[in-house]
Amino acid sequence: MNIFDYAIQDSADIASGLSVDVHKGLDRKAVAGRLAEFRPNKLVLQEITGWHIFLRQFKSAFIYLLVAAMIITILLGQWVDTLMVFVFIAINAGLGFYQEYSSEKTAQLLSKYALPRAKVLRDGNVEQITADRLVPGDVVVLETGYKVPADIRLIKQENLTIDETVLTGESIPVFKKAETLENRPSSYHEALNLIFSGTDVLKGEARGLVLATGKSTAFGKIAKLAGEARKISDFEKGISNFSRFILKLVGITLVVVFAAHLLISRDGVNVFELIIFSVALTVSVIPEALPLVTTFSLARGAKRLAKRNVIVKRLSAIEDMGGIEILCSDKTGTLTENRLTIVDTYSTNREQTIWMANLASSFELKQKIEPFDIALEQGLSERQKKQIGAVVKMDEEPFDPRLRRNSVLVRDGDTVLL
Repeated sequence: MNIFDYAIQDSADIASGLSVDVHKGLDRKAVAGRLAEFRPNKLVLQEITGWHIFLRQFKSAFIYLLVAAMIITILLGQWVDTLMVFVFIAINAGLGFYQEYSSEKTAQLLSKYALPRAKVLRDGNVEQITADRLVPGDVVVLETGYKVPADIRLIKQENLTIDETVLTGESIPVFKKAETLENRPSSYHEALNLIFSGTDVLKGEARGLVLATGKSTAFGKIAKLAGEARKISDFEKGISNFSRFILKLVGITLVVVFAAHLLISRDGVNVFELIIFSVALTVSVIPEALPLVTTFSLARGAKRLAKRNVIVKRLSAIEDMGGIEILCSDKTGTLTENRLTIVDTYSTNREQTIWMANLASSFELKQKIEPFDIALEQGLSERQKKQIGAVVKMDEEPFDPRLRRNSVLVRDGDTVLL
Protein backbone atom coordinates (compact mmCIF):
# COMPACT_ATOMS: atom_id res chain seq x y z
CA MET A 1 0.00 0.00 0.00
CA ASN A 2 1.18 3.50 -0.81
CA ILE A 3 2.15 5.47 2.30
CA PHE A 4 -0.31 8.27 1.44
CA ASP A 5 -3.26 5.83 1.53
CA TYR A 6 -2.87 5.60 5.32
CA ALA A 7 -3.62 9.32 5.65
CA ILE A 8 -7.28 8.82 4.68
CA GLN A 9 -7.76 5.73 6.90
CA ASP A 10 -8.89 5.86 10.49
CA SER A 11 -6.10 5.06 12.95
CA ALA A 12 -8.26 2.33 14.57
CA ASP A 13 -8.63 0.56 11.21
CA ILE A 14 -4.88 0.81 10.60
CA ALA A 15 -4.16 -0.66 14.05
CA SER A 16 -6.56 -3.50 13.32
CA GLY A 17 -4.85 -4.18 10.01
CA LEU A 18 -1.47 -4.28 11.75
CA SER A 19 -2.87 -6.56 14.51
CA VAL A 20 -1.85 -4.28 17.35
CA ASP A 21 -3.58 -2.82 20.42
CA VAL A 22 -2.66 0.88 20.55
CA HIS A 23 -3.01 0.86 24.36
CA LYS A 24 -0.61 -2.08 24.91
CA GLY A 25 1.55 -2.25 21.80
CA LEU A 26 3.05 -5.43 20.36
CA ASP A 27 4.15 -8.38 22.47
CA ARG A 28 7.63 -9.92 22.36
CA LYS A 29 6.64 -12.84 20.15
CA ALA A 30 5.04 -10.58 17.53
CA VAL A 31 8.09 -8.28 17.54
CA ALA A 32 10.48 -11.21 16.98
CA GLY A 33 8.40 -12.53 14.08
CA ARG A 34 8.11 -9.15 12.38
CA LEU A 35 11.79 -8.37 12.89
CA ALA A 36 12.66 -11.59 11.06
CA GLU A 37 10.20 -10.72 8.27
CA PHE A 38 10.96 -7.03 7.75
CA ARG A 39 14.65 -7.01 8.80
CA PRO A 40 16.25 -4.37 11.09
CA ASN A 41 15.15 -0.77 10.69
CA LYS A 42 18.29 0.66 9.11
CA LEU A 43 19.53 1.69 5.69
CA VAL A 44 22.21 -0.67 4.37
CA LEU A 45 21.87 -0.23 0.63
CA GLN A 46 25.08 -2.01 -0.37
CA GLU A 47 27.56 -3.88 1.80
CA ILE A 48 31.06 -2.69 0.93
CA THR A 49 33.68 -5.40 1.47
CA GLY A 50 37.45 -5.16 1.50
CA TRP A 51 37.68 -7.05 -1.80
CA HIS A 52 35.24 -4.61 -3.42
CA ILE A 53 37.37 -1.65 -2.34
CA PHE A 54 40.59 -3.39 -3.45
CA LEU A 55 39.27 -4.26 -6.93
CA ARG A 56 37.95 -0.70 -7.25
CA GLN A 57 41.55 0.56 -7.25
CA PHE A 58 42.12 -1.08 -10.64
CA LYS A 59 39.03 0.40 -12.34
CA SER A 60 40.95 3.03 -14.26
CA ALA A 61 41.77 3.32 -17.93
CA PHE A 62 45.31 4.35 -17.05
CA ILE A 63 45.83 1.25 -14.86
CA TYR A 64 44.69 -0.87 -17.80
CA LEU A 65 47.31 0.89 -19.92
CA LEU A 66 50.03 0.17 -17.36
CA VAL A 67 49.02 -3.50 -17.16
CA ALA A 68 49.29 -3.72 -20.95
CA ALA A 69 52.73 -2.12 -20.78
CA MET A 70 53.82 -4.61 -18.11
CA ILE A 71 52.70 -7.54 -20.27
CA ILE A 72 54.69 -6.15 -23.19
CA THR A 73 57.85 -5.79 -21.07
CA ILE A 74 57.44 -9.40 -19.91
CA LEU A 75 57.24 -10.59 -23.54
CA LEU A 76 60.35 -8.58 -24.37
CA GLY A 77 62.22 -9.95 -21.37
CA GLN A 78 62.70 -6.49 -19.85
CA TRP A 79 62.43 -7.66 -16.25
CA VAL A 80 63.65 -4.44 -14.65
CA ASP A 81 61.00 -2.43 -16.48
CA THR A 82 58.41 -5.06 -15.57
CA LEU A 83 59.34 -4.83 -11.91
CA MET A 84 59.20 -1.02 -11.91
CA VAL A 85 55.72 -0.94 -13.53
CA PHE A 86 54.50 -3.61 -11.10
CA VAL A 87 55.83 -1.64 -8.11
CA PHE A 88 54.07 1.52 -9.31
CA ILE A 89 50.75 -0.34 -9.72
CA ALA A 90 51.11 -2.11 -6.34
CA ILE A 91 51.93 1.08 -4.40
CA ASN A 92 49.11 2.95 -6.14
CA ALA A 93 46.56 0.21 -5.37
CA GLY A 94 47.83 -0.29 -1.82
CA LEU A 95 47.76 3.40 -0.93
CA GLY A 96 44.29 3.90 -2.37
CA PHE A 97 42.98 0.74 -0.71
CA TYR A 98 44.37 1.70 2.71
CA GLN A 99 42.82 5.18 2.60
CA GLU A 100 39.40 4.14 1.33
CA TYR A 101 39.17 1.00 3.50
CA SER A 102 40.03 2.99 6.63
CA SER A 103 37.42 5.62 5.78
CA GLU A 104 34.78 2.96 5.13
CA LYS A 105 35.48 1.27 8.47
CA THR A 106 35.35 4.61 10.27
CA ALA A 107 32.00 5.44 8.66
CA GLN A 108 30.60 2.01 9.63
CA LEU A 109 31.83 2.45 13.20
CA LEU A 110 30.22 5.88 13.44
CA SER A 111 26.90 4.58 12.10
CA LYS A 112 27.03 1.74 14.63
CA TYR A 113 27.48 4.02 17.63
CA ALA A 114 25.26 6.83 16.30
CA LEU A 115 22.09 4.73 16.15
CA PRO A 116 19.11 6.88 17.16
CA ARG A 117 16.97 5.66 20.04
CA ALA A 118 13.18 5.45 20.20
CA LYS A 119 10.50 5.17 22.86
CA VAL A 120 8.10 2.34 22.08
CA LEU A 121 5.02 0.83 23.77
CA ARG A 122 5.37 -2.94 24.15
CA ASP A 123 3.40 -5.27 26.44
CA GLY A 124 1.76 -2.21 27.95
CA ASN A 125 5.05 -0.61 29.02
CA VAL A 126 6.96 2.28 27.46
CA GLU A 127 10.60 1.34 26.95
CA GLN A 128 13.55 2.86 25.13
CA ILE A 129 15.26 0.85 22.40
CA THR A 130 17.59 1.48 19.48
CA ALA A 131 15.65 2.50 16.39
CA ASP A 132 16.89 -0.51 14.37
CA ARG A 133 14.69 -2.78 16.56
CA LEU A 134 11.44 -1.11 15.45
CA VAL A 135 8.96 -3.11 13.36
CA PRO A 136 5.73 -2.21 11.50
CA GLY A 137 2.90 -2.10 14.05
CA ASP A 138 4.97 -0.70 16.90
CA VAL A 139 3.40 2.17 18.88
CA VAL A 140 6.05 4.91 19.11
CA VAL A 141 6.19 7.80 21.60
CA LEU A 142 7.77 11.02 20.30
CA GLU A 143 8.91 14.13 22.17
CA THR A 144 10.66 17.41 21.41
CA GLY A 145 14.17 16.84 20.06
CA TYR A 146 13.55 13.28 18.85
CA LYS A 147 14.42 12.10 15.35
CA VAL A 148 11.53 10.28 13.71
CA PRO A 149 12.75 6.64 13.44
CA ALA A 150 10.29 5.31 10.82
CA ASP A 151 7.26 6.25 8.70
CA ILE A 152 4.48 6.75 11.25
CA ARG A 153 0.71 7.40 11.24
CA LEU A 154 -0.18 9.69 14.14
CA ILE A 155 -2.67 8.43 16.74
CA LYS A 156 -2.61 11.52 18.93
CA GLN A 157 -0.46 14.62 19.20
CA GLU A 158 -0.08 17.84 21.15
CA ASN A 159 1.34 20.91 19.38
CA LEU A 160 3.49 18.68 17.18
CA THR A 161 5.85 20.50 14.83
CA ILE A 162 8.12 18.57 12.44
CA ASP A 163 11.18 19.69 10.48
CA GLU A 164 10.95 17.90 7.10
CA THR A 165 14.00 19.59 5.56
CA VAL A 166 15.83 16.31 4.97
CA LEU A 167 12.88 14.97 2.97
CA THR A 168 11.42 17.98 1.14
CA GLY A 169 14.22 20.57 1.27
CA GLU A 170 11.87 23.07 2.91
CA SER A 171 13.16 24.54 6.17
CA ILE A 172 9.73 25.84 7.24
CA PRO A 173 8.35 23.63 10.08
CA VAL A 174 5.20 21.60 9.42
CA PHE A 175 2.38 21.52 11.99
CA LYS A 176 0.91 18.03 12.23
CA LYS A 177 -2.45 16.66 13.35
CA ALA A 178 -3.79 13.19 14.16
CA GLU A 179 -7.21 13.47 12.51
CA THR A 180 -8.00 11.44 9.40
CA LEU A 181 -7.69 13.46 6.20
CA GLU A 182 -10.64 13.78 3.83
CA ASN A 183 -8.55 13.80 0.65
CA ARG A 184 -5.59 11.60 -0.18
CA PRO A 185 -2.38 13.71 -0.11
CA SER A 186 -0.23 13.82 -3.22
CA SER A 187 2.99 15.01 -1.57
CA TYR A 188 4.79 14.80 1.75
CA HIS A 189 3.92 18.29 2.98
CA GLU A 190 0.19 17.60 2.45
CA ALA A 191 0.28 14.43 4.61
CA LEU A 192 -0.41 16.24 7.88
CA ASN A 193 -1.19 13.08 9.89
CA LEU A 194 1.93 11.23 8.71
CA ILE A 195 5.51 11.75 9.85
CA PHE A 196 8.47 10.33 8.00
CA SER A 197 11.75 8.66 8.87
CA GLY A 198 14.74 11.00 9.23
CA THR A 199 12.73 14.12 10.04
CA ASP A 200 13.00 15.92 13.41
CA VAL A 201 10.48 16.75 16.13
CA LEU A 202 10.92 20.46 16.77
CA LYS A 203 8.14 20.82 19.33
CA GLY A 204 5.32 18.89 20.95
CA GLU A 205 4.52 15.28 21.81
CA ALA A 206 2.86 12.48 19.89
CA ARG A 207 2.07 8.78 19.62
CA GLY A 208 1.86 6.91 16.36
CA LEU A 209 1.82 3.58 14.55
CA VAL A 210 4.90 2.46 12.62
CA LEU A 211 3.88 1.84 9.00
CA ALA A 212 7.22 1.21 7.29
CA THR A 213 10.84 0.69 8.33
CA GLY A 214 14.28 0.57 6.71
CA LYS A 215 14.33 0.55 2.91
CA SER A 216 10.52 0.65 2.75
CA THR A 217 10.33 4.17 4.23
CA ALA A 218 10.00 7.27 2.08
CA PHE A 219 13.54 8.29 3.02
CA GLY A 220 14.79 4.75 2.31
CA LYS A 221 13.37 4.81 -1.21
CA ILE A 222 15.06 8.14 -1.93
CA ALA A 223 18.34 6.82 -0.51
CA LYS A 224 18.04 3.71 -2.72
CA LEU A 225 17.67 5.86 -5.85
CA ALA A 226 20.63 8.00 -4.81
CA GLY A 227 22.72 4.88 -4.13
CA GLU A 228 21.94 3.37 -7.54
CA ALA A 229 22.95 6.52 -9.40
CA ARG A 230 26.52 6.09 -10.68
CA LYS A 231 28.27 9.35 -11.36
CA ILE A 232 31.68 9.46 -12.99
CA SER A 233 33.72 12.22 -11.39
CA ASP A 234 35.51 14.87 -13.42
CA PHE A 235 38.80 13.46 -12.15
CA GLU A 236 37.98 10.01 -13.53
CA LYS A 237 36.89 11.58 -16.83
CA GLY A 238 40.18 13.47 -17.02
CA ILE A 239 42.25 10.32 -16.41
CA SER A 240 40.23 8.46 -19.04
CA ASN A 241 40.71 11.25 -21.59
CA PHE A 242 44.45 11.37 -20.85
CA SER A 243 44.69 7.60 -21.32
CA ARG A 244 43.02 7.87 -24.71
CA PHE A 245 45.42 10.66 -25.63
CA ILE A 246 48.40 8.46 -24.68
CA LEU A 247 47.04 5.59 -26.79
CA LYS A 248 46.59 7.89 -29.81
CA LEU A 249 50.08 9.30 -29.30
CA VAL A 250 51.57 5.82 -29.08
CA GLY A 251 49.72 4.71 -32.22
CA ILE A 252 50.85 7.72 -34.24
CA THR A 253 54.42 7.36 -32.98
CA LEU A 254 54.57 3.69 -33.98
CA VAL A 255 53.28 4.42 -37.47
CA VAL A 256 55.71 7.32 -37.99
CA VAL A 257 58.75 5.39 -36.67
CA PHE A 258 57.90 2.28 -38.68
CA ALA A 259 57.34 4.28 -41.88
CA ALA A 260 60.52 6.32 -41.37
CA HIS A 261 62.64 3.17 -41.03
CA LEU A 262 61.15 1.72 -44.16
CA LEU A 263 61.83 4.91 -46.16
CA ILE A 264 65.26 5.83 -44.78
CA SER A 265 66.94 2.44 -44.36
CA ARG A 266 68.83 1.41 -47.55
CA ASP A 267 70.29 -1.88 -46.30
CA GLY A 268 66.94 -3.48 -45.67
CA VAL A 269 64.86 -3.60 -42.54
CA ASN A 270 64.89 -6.26 -39.85
CA VAL A 271 61.19 -6.34 -39.17
CA PHE A 272 61.53 -8.23 -35.87
CA GLU A 273 64.03 -5.71 -34.45
CA LEU A 274 61.89 -2.84 -35.68
CA ILE A 275 58.85 -4.26 -33.89
CA ILE A 276 60.87 -4.67 -30.67
CA PHE A 277 62.18 -1.11 -30.95
CA SER A 278 58.67 0.26 -31.59
CA VAL A 279 57.21 -1.63 -28.63
CA ALA A 280 60.04 -0.46 -26.36
CA LEU A 281 59.40 3.10 -27.50
CA THR A 282 55.71 2.62 -26.69
CA VAL A 283 56.47 1.54 -23.13
CA SER A 284 58.83 4.47 -22.61
CA VAL A 285 56.15 6.94 -23.65
CA ILE A 286 53.74 5.79 -20.90
CA PRO A 287 54.22 7.78 -17.63
CA GLU A 288 54.11 4.85 -15.20
CA ALA A 289 54.44 7.00 -12.09
CA LEU A 290 51.44 9.23 -12.86
CA PRO A 291 48.78 7.13 -11.01
CA LEU A 292 51.09 6.86 -7.98
CA VAL A 293 51.68 10.62 -7.89
CA THR A 294 47.96 11.44 -8.17
CA THR A 295 46.93 8.83 -5.57
CA PHE A 296 49.61 10.06 -3.17
CA SER A 297 48.42 13.65 -3.59
CA LEU A 298 44.77 12.71 -3.04
CA ALA A 299 45.65 10.58 0.00
CA ARG A 300 47.54 13.52 1.47
CA GLY A 301 44.47 15.68 0.94
CA ALA A 302 42.27 13.05 2.62
CA LYS A 303 44.60 13.02 5.61
CA ARG A 304 44.40 16.81 5.95
CA LEU A 305 40.60 16.64 5.77
CA ALA A 306 40.56 13.89 8.41
CA LYS A 307 42.18 16.35 10.83
CA ARG A 308 39.07 18.50 10.35
CA ASN A 309 36.73 15.56 11.07
CA VAL A 310 35.87 14.92 7.41
CA ILE A 311 35.69 11.29 6.20
CA VAL A 312 36.68 10.80 2.54
CA LYS A 313 35.24 7.49 1.27
CA ARG A 314 36.36 7.95 -2.36
CA LEU A 315 39.70 9.60 -3.13
CA SER A 316 38.49 10.81 -6.54
CA ALA A 317 35.92 13.01 -4.75
CA ILE A 318 38.69 15.23 -3.36
CA GLU A 319 39.68 16.53 -6.78
CA ASP A 320 36.06 17.36 -7.62
CA MET A 321 35.62 19.16 -4.31
CA GLY A 322 38.85 21.09 -4.83
CA GLY A 323 37.68 22.13 -8.28
CA ILE A 324 34.62 23.99 -6.95
CA GLU A 325 34.87 27.72 -7.59
CA ILE A 326 31.28 28.81 -6.89
CA LEU A 327 28.73 26.92 -4.77
CA CYS A 328 25.14 28.04 -5.33
CA SER A 329 22.31 27.07 -2.99
CA ASP A 330 18.72 28.21 -2.57
CA LYS A 331 17.48 26.20 0.42
CA THR A 332 18.12 27.30 3.98
CA GLY A 333 18.88 24.30 6.16
CA THR A 334 19.84 21.90 3.36
CA LEU A 335 23.14 23.24 2.05
CA THR A 336 23.38 26.21 4.39
CA GLU A 337 23.49 26.22 8.21
CA ASN A 338 19.85 27.27 8.71
CA ARG A 339 21.04 29.81 11.27
CA LEU A 340 18.82 32.87 11.56
CA THR A 341 19.68 36.27 13.07
CA ILE A 342 17.48 39.23 13.98
CA VAL A 343 18.73 42.13 11.84
CA ASP A 344 16.00 44.69 12.48
CA THR A 345 12.42 45.08 13.75
CA TYR A 346 9.63 47.15 12.25
CA SER A 347 8.40 48.65 15.50
CA THR A 348 8.84 51.67 17.75
CA ASN A 349 10.18 49.56 20.62
CA ARG A 350 12.64 46.90 19.43
CA GLU A 351 13.25 45.45 22.90
CA GLN A 352 9.54 45.04 23.69
CA THR A 353 8.84 43.47 20.28
CA ILE A 354 11.54 40.83 20.72
CA TRP A 355 10.28 40.17 24.26
CA MET A 356 6.71 39.54 23.08
CA ALA A 357 7.94 37.41 20.18
CA ASN A 358 9.81 35.20 22.65
CA LEU A 359 6.68 34.81 24.76
CA ALA A 360 4.86 33.58 21.65
CA SER A 361 7.59 31.03 20.88
CA SER A 362 8.92 27.99 22.71
CA PHE A 363 10.53 30.06 25.46
CA GLU A 364 9.74 27.46 28.15
CA LEU A 365 12.01 24.83 26.57
CA LYS A 366 15.51 24.58 28.00
CA GLN A 367 16.97 23.56 24.64
CA LYS A 368 15.74 25.34 21.53
CA ILE A 369 15.76 23.36 18.29
CA GLU A 370 13.83 25.47 15.80
CA PRO A 371 16.12 28.10 14.18
CA PHE A 372 13.46 30.82 14.54
CA ASP A 373 13.19 30.25 18.32
CA ILE A 374 16.98 30.26 18.68
CA ALA A 375 17.22 33.59 16.85
CA LEU A 376 14.52 35.12 19.08
CA GLU A 377 16.29 33.96 22.25
CA GLN A 378 19.60 35.40 21.08
CA GLY A 379 17.86 38.74 20.52
CA LEU A 380 16.98 39.07 24.21
CA SER A 381 19.02 41.31 26.48
CA GLU A 382 20.78 39.78 29.50
CA ARG A 383 18.10 41.24 31.78
CA GLN A 384 15.30 39.73 29.70
CA LYS A 385 17.02 36.31 29.63
CA LYS A 386 16.89 36.24 33.43
CA GLN A 387 13.35 37.62 33.56
CA ILE A 388 11.86 35.14 31.09
CA GLY A 389 12.58 32.26 33.47
CA ALA A 390 9.78 33.48 35.74
CA VAL A 391 7.16 33.51 32.96
CA VAL A 392 4.77 30.53 32.90
CA LYS A 393 2.98 29.30 29.76
CA MET A 394 -0.65 28.50 30.63
CA ASP A 395 -2.08 27.44 27.27
CA GLU A 396 -1.31 27.55 23.56
CA GLU A 397 -3.25 27.38 20.30
CA PRO A 398 -1.16 26.04 17.38
CA PHE A 399 -0.56 28.05 14.23
CA ASP A 400 -3.73 28.73 12.23
CA PRO A 401 -3.03 29.09 8.47
CA ARG A 402 -6.14 31.21 8.01
CA LEU A 403 -5.35 33.68 10.81
CA ARG A 404 -1.62 33.36 10.10
CA ARG A 405 -0.74 33.29 13.78
CA ASN A 406 -0.61 31.15 16.90
CA SER A 407 -1.97 32.25 20.28
CA VAL A 408 -0.22 31.82 23.62
CA LEU A 409 -1.58 32.50 27.11
CA VAL A 410 1.20 33.28 29.64
CA ARG A 411 1.50 34.57 33.20
CA ASP A 412 4.21 37.15 33.76
CA GLY A 413 4.16 37.69 37.53
CA ASP A 414 0.66 39.01 38.29
CA THR A 415 -0.01 39.82 34.66
CA VAL A 416 -1.79 37.45 32.24
CA LEU A 417 -0.95 38.06 28.58
CA LEU A 418 -2.57 36.62 25.45
